[in-house]
Amino acid sequence: MSDKRLGSSMASLLAKKAKTDAKTQATRNQQQQQRSTANPYLRYPLKHPSQAIFTFLQQARKTALKQTIPSVEIEARIGILKAPFGMHERRIASSSEGGGRAYEVTSIDPRALYESGVTRSHYVHWTQAGLSEISPITLSLHAKDLKRDLEEVETVETVYAGYPNDRRVCFMNGRGKMEHKEKLLGMDVALPSAPYDLRLTLA
Repeated sequence: MSDKRLGSSMASLLAKKAKTDAKTQATRNQQQQQRSTANPYLRYPLKHPSQAIFTFLQQARKTALKQTIPSVEIEARIGILKAPFGMHERRIASSSEGGGRAYEVTSIDPRALYESGVTRSHYVHWTQAGLSEISPITLSLHAKDLKRDLEEVETVETVYAGYPNDRRVCFMNGRGKMEHKEKLLGMDVALPSAPYDLRLTLA
């Protein structure tokens, strides 16, 4: 076979392979879209997650300024959002469903349950380093520049709950105080491609 024919055959094979790969990828994308549509918690993808969180913080500030209580706080917690139905509670979306995107699930009914906390290995080797480190969570939030923009301060607060009227005792820096905590505003963000989800609360 001449070099000309060999080159033509190779080009034809490569073209066929490219078409096959494109069809395979299109099928995968379609299946991904179907799974996302079927899962009610993946109904509202966030095009700009960081902007959505910023908007929540603005709303929280307006709400806080209207309160007559002595103080309020905005708390960000890392954990797992779980579906409140089925024989066994499971995460509202698997890593294969999310497509690397963040989803706003606060208004989805029934509202997802929340299990806070991270594994010890992640706390010691990853989360303890701070969200400004590049991680699956920052990638899902499209926030690669957090390391440059944030200044981190680590504090430890010990909380004893179980007192009447939903009161609790909080100790920080050796000083304790009794407080009552009431939820005023919240936002749940599902991050299927990351190990954990995010819950923001104004209380």
